[in-house]
Amino acid sequence: YPKQASDQAQSLVNDAVQSGSYPRWAFANASTNQMSGDNAVALIAQTYAFGARDFDASTALQYMVRGATASTYTGGTNSQAIERPGADLYQTLHYAPQVKQFQADHAVAGASVTQEWSIDDFSIGSLATALGDKTTARNFQARSNYWQNLFNPTTGYISPRDVTGAFPAGNGLDIPSDFGYRGHVDGFGEVGYDEGNAEQYLWLVPQNVKGLVTALGGRAAVARRLDAFNTHGLNVGPGPATPYMWAGNEPNFQTPWLYNYVGQPWRTQEVVDQIRTTLFGPGPDSSEPGNDDLGAQSSWYVWAALGLFPSTPGTDIMTVNTPAFDHSLLHLGNGKTLQIDADGATDGKRYTAGLGYSAGAKTQRLDQTFLPSTTLRNGGTLTYATVATRNTTWATGAAAAPPSFGEGSAALVANATPSTSTVAPGGTAAVEVAVQRLAKTAPAYKIVSKSRQTGITVSGPTGALHFDSTGKGIVDLTISVASTVPSGYYEVAIRAAAGGDSAGTKATIRVAAAGSLSAAATIVGTSPENAPSGNFDGAGNSYSRDQLVMLGLTPGATKVLANGTVLTWPSAPVGRPETIMASGQTIILDKPASTISFVGAGTNGGEQGTASVTYEDGTTDATADFSFGDWVIPSHDGRIVDGTLAPVYGNTTVGWTPVRNATSSDPGAYLFATTPFAAPAGKHIVSVTLPTAGNARLFGIATVE
Repeated sequence: YPKQASDQAQSLVNDAVQSGSYPRWAFANASTNQMSGDNAVALIAQTYAFGARDFDASTALQYMVRGATASTYTGGTNSQAIERPGADLYQTLHYAPQVKQFQADHAVAGASVTQEWSIDDFSIGSLATALGDKTTARNFQARSNYWQNLFNPTTGYISPRDVTGAFPAGNGLDIPSDFGYRGHVDGFGEVGYDEGNAEQYLWLVPQNVKGLVTALGGRAAVARRLDAFNTHGLNVGPGPATPYMWAGNEPNFQTPWLYNYVGQPWRTQEVVDQIRTTLFGPGPDSSEPGNDDLGAQSSWYVWAALGLFPSTPGTDIMTVNTPAFDHSLLHLGNGKTLQIDADGATDGKRYTAGLGYSAGAKTQRLDQTFLPSTTLRNGGTLTYATVATRNTTWATGAAAAPPSFGEGSAALVANATPSTSTVAPGGTAAVEVAVQRLAKTAPAYKIVSKSRQTGITVSGPTGALHFDSTGKGIVDLTISVASTVPSGYYEVAIRAAAGGDSAGTKATIRVAAAGSLSAAATIVGTSPENAPSGNFDGAGNSYSRDQLVMLGLTPGATKVLANGTVLTWPSAPVGRPETIMASGQTIILDKPASTISFVGAGTNGGEQGTASVTYEDGTTDATADFSFGDWVIPSHDGRIVDGTLAPVYGNTTVGWTPVRNATSSDPGAYLFATTPFAAPAGKHIVSVTLPTAGNARLFGIATVE
C-alpha cells in the first residue's frame, strides 16, 4: 500500500480491495505513479473510476480533502500522521517551495512534490465529480494545475522555486545543492526532485498532457524532445548529468505513451516494445529494470504486454500500444470479460494499423489511441490490426489523443531573469522576460512594468510583440536606479498580457553602494520558522527570524548593545542575503565611527582573527578583533538548553534564541559582538577590511560615532 497513507484512507482502501465489485487487476496501477506521501488518494479515485462501489466513497472523499489541506494531525491511531507536511504554505503559494517541509529522502523536492500533489488533487477532483460534489471538484481541478506555477519559460522546465518565488539560475539542470533550503543532499537525483532530474520529471503531468504539450511548443516540438529523451538508452539513472529516459523508476512509467498525445503512436509502440523486450527478462539479474516497489515495475510490464495503460490517475482512461500476445482475456469484476486480439503480435508484428472494439451487437472502428469510457464496465472485444512496419496514418490527428483535463489552467506564464540584480545608486540592470503560452490565446502580447519606488524606472519595448511558432516570446528590459535611491530591496512588477489573459512576474533590485554591508552579503542566514530556507552554516541551518524579532532584531531596527555600540540589523526581506562570509572584503561604514564592534557568530567551532581598519587620514590598523564563538555551542561552561553557555574570545552575547531552524536536535543559537575596537583620540574609522575567515559570519558592524 502507499507510504504514509492515513489510517482512515488506508481502511477505505482495504474495504475497496475486499469489495470484489471491480476488476482486481485495476490495482496493478496502484504504484505506477510515484506520489509523495498521499498517493492513496489516486488509488481510491482510480478504483472508483474502474467500478469499485462497495466502500464509503463519500467518506473517503472527506478524508482525501482533509489530508490534502490539513497541516496538523487530524485524528486516527497514528498520532504522527500528517498527509502533507507544508500544506499551509503550499496553499498560500500554490507550489511547494524549497523549504524544510519538503525534504525528501535525497534532497528537498519542491518541484516533484508540486507535480505529484497536482496529480493527487486532480484525482480528488475526479472522485468529487463522480460523486456530484461540484464545489470540491472545481477547487481541486484548479489545484491540479499548480504544476504550471513551476513552469519556467526561460528554460522550458518544470523547476523548483525558492520561498521568494525565484527559479534557480542556469539552464534548468545542475541546480545548486544550496538552492533554497539545503537540508540533506546525497546526489541521488537533482535538487528539487525526488530520485530524478528536471528532464525526467518534465513529463509527469498525466492529468493535462495537452497543456504540457502547449507549454513545450506544440506537438512537433514535443515529439522531437521525446526522441532526444529516448536516444541515450531507456534506463538511465537520476543524476542531473543524465537527463534521459529512466524506465526503472515511476516518474517515467507513463512517458512512452506520450507519443500517443502528439500524433506519433508508432513511436509509443516502438519504445514500449523495446523496454519490455530488452529491460525485462527471465534471469534473476535481468528480470526488471528497477526496484519493483510493491509491484510497480512488474505491473508496468503487465499493462505493456496487454497493450493498455491507465494513463490518467483517478480516471478509467486507457491508452493503447501493440500487445505482446495474440490473444488475452481479462475477467472483469462484474462477471464480464474483455478479450484482446492482436493476431501476429507473437510473430513480431509490433505496430498497430487499426483498432476495433465490439460490445454486444455494436462494433466500432477506433481512430484514436484510447478506449471508449465504457470498455472496462461493458467488456467486449478489442481487435488490433498488427503490422511489421511503421504505420504513420492511424490515429495521428489531434482528436485521436487521450483526453486531457486543463480546466482552470493558466493561459500563459512569464519569468524575469535574473530574479535579483544588485545595482549601485545611479546604475542600471538588464532583465530578460520570457513569456510562454500554456493555452491558445492571442498571437500578440505586450509587457507592462512598474516600480513603486521613486527613482527606479523601467524601459523596453512598448506596444504589440509577437509569439514565435512555439508560443514563446523574449523581451529585454532595462531597469535604471537614480543616485538618490536609498539602499534596500525593491520589486519591479512585470506583467505580460495577451488578449484577455495575463501573467505576472517580478524583478527584485537590490540597491547597494559598492563597498556597503548590503553589497557584501551573499548568504541567507535567517528564515521564518514556518518556511525555513536559510543556510547560515552551509548545512542548511539558519537563525529563526521569529525568535530574532523577540530579541528586538527586526529588519532595519537599531539596538544598543551591552558593549555600548549601536547596531542596525540588516533590512533584507525573507529569502534575501543578509549575512557576510568573511573573505577579505572591504566594507565602507555608513558614517565615520570612533568605535566599532562586529556582530555575528562562528560555525563549525568558531574562528579567531583580526580585521584591518582604515582611518579618515588613510592610515590603517590591523588589530581590530574579529573572533567569534560557535553559534550553537560556543563553550561547555553553562547549560546548552537554556542559553547560559559562556561566550569565548572576549565576545559579548547579543542574544540567544531557544529555537533555530536546524536539521539536528541541538537547541538554540547565539549571536555575538566582538570586543570593541576604539580609534585613537582624534581619529575616526571609515572602512574595515575583513580577514579571510571561513568559519566566521557577519550580520553587521555596531558603531559609536
